[in-house]
Amino acid sequence: MFPTPDALLALEPDALGAKILALLCKRGPNQNQGMFHLGNLMGELWPYPTMPGYQSPFPRSKRPEIDLAISEAWAWLERERLLVAPDTNGHNGWVVPPGTGLHLSL
Repeated sequence: MFPTPDALLALEPDALGAKILALLCKRGPNQNQGMFHLGNLMGELWPYPTMPGYQSPFPRSKRPEIDLAISEAWAWLERERLLVAPDTNGHNGWVVPPGTGLHLSL
């Protein structure tokens, strides 16, 4: 997705949000019933060090900056209604792309 942390950090929230949305939509409806959670995305980027054979694609020293950039992009997606709460799960932070959002390819 991003060749370097600096490439990710250089994007404005709307551009980063579009890339995140495209990645989420590629996952399809069978993963987490088509719902997404910011906490899960962050967990994928920063796995526990005890997970054998899996490490972050980004250096831990950049974590605060990357977390902020992704959080801002996620907030942009929600503000633009590109990610919305599906039902009561939305109270727990789960979101889905509305309507044709699942078919969006950027």
